[in-house]
Amino acid sequence: MVFARTSGSEIVKNIFLVFFILLAVISATQIVRFLGYAAKGQLSNDSVFFLFAFGMLRYSSEILCFSVFLGLVMFLTRLYRDSEMIIWNLYGISQKKFIKVILIITLPFILFSLLLNIFYKPWINLKTEQYKNQIKASDSISAISPGIFKEFHNGKSIFFVESLSINLDTVKNVFIHTITDNGIRVTTAKSAKEDLTENGMYLNLSNGRSVEGTLIGKSFDIFQFEEQKILIEQSIKKRQIDDYDTKNINELINDDTSYSKAEIYARFSIPIITLIFVLLGFSICVLGPRSSRGNRIFISSILYMCTVNLIGILQGFIQHSVINIYVGFFPHLLLLLFFIYKFRYKKVW
Repeated sequence: MVFARTSGSEIVKNIFLVFFILLAVISATQIVRFLGYAAKGQLSNDSVFFLFAFGMLRYSSEILCFSVFLGLVMFLTRLYRDSEMIIWNLYGISQKKFIKVILIITLPFILFSLLLNIFYKPWINLKTEQYKNQIKASDSISAISPGIFKEFHNGKSIFFVESLSINLDTVKNVFIHTITDNGIRVTTAKSAKEDLTENGMYLNLSNGRSVEGTLIGKSFDIFQFEEQKILIEQSIKKRQIDDYDTKNINELINDDTSYSKAEIYARFSIPIITLIFVLLGFSICVLGPRSSRGNRIFISSILYMCTVNLIGILQGFIQHSVINIYVGFFPHLLLLLFFIYKFRYKKVW
């Protein structure tokens, strides 16, 4: 069928075009944010790429859903602008055939997004939390960036290193300023290496010098050392990963709590609302002879984003047991009834 082949090709191109543009825009903002954290010393340099990649994979399903709807809107508005909709109607393409072809093209993308939400997204969230715990456990060497002052012990200890070794497990030319109970201590060393034990995280200093004294007195004690241990963190406790967004669908179904119901609602609601908006696209994208295509695309995007934000608000209500999970699907039902009304009693074009 000529119509199905030409329509499918254009819609798929629009979907991929919107998807990669949105992915590029979000990637630019995310990488700038992570690089800012790394420049301030709040995040290690080698953690930037992994957290950025996990973040992009986490939001891929939402980006895909929006790309499907926006790609369809771009296709339909072009048909109305170029009067191709009238030509296809005269050619014998009825309203039912049009909807059938559109669903055949867009439904695989929506189902793929749903599968990402159900199976893939919890795994990404789990790996992200595990990696954050790993960063927290190794916060001594990896969080100290060369040329950046790093605070420990609530600002009582300040670390500064000049460079890192090739294997990134040893720092060179270390400067440590520590506030003690009796005064201050300044320690310098040529190299240092982390040592993780059951009692805490230590920093093994090699070939250095330490100067210790009081803030009021004029006498200071100076001594040199070949090796010295400095406690970085007393005990390292990994945060238990019990977030509901990391659980699989079977665990959420068996857990009869409001948080589990809210997570189930979040995973299913956006793909379902995207499917309904695909059906409503025939009514939203109707253009008059002098109507602006850009304005219609903008309005359609605003309507979709407002509905998605409403779903997020309803998810919070479900999470705090303000409403039932079935009440959360009221916007879906309302929009579906509106589509049935337009399809049955009104002409779409």
